[in-house]
Amino acid sequence: MGPADYVLTNPPFGKKSSITITNGEGKQEKEDLRYNRQDFWATTSNKQLNFVQHVRTMLKTTGQAGVVVPDNVLFEGGVGC
Repeated sequence: MGPADYVLTNPPFGKKSSITITNGEGKQEKEDLRYNRQDFWATTSNKQLNFVQHVRTMLKTTGQAGVVVPDNVLFEGGVGC
């Protein structure tokens, strides 16, 4: 599939990671997973912002997108500014 003219989507709203890490003592640990992709403008563990960045990569240069996100996604931690 090539670049899209339009994308309309409602991303997943969870912030929990789908990966569980168990240390040598058998205790579960949380790890801050960050996605580092050259086509993303920010490296972040914020899954919702990463989804918005992914949508942008799907669009043609003149494409348009409508994405439902919580009000803090673009400004959380200053990564979306």
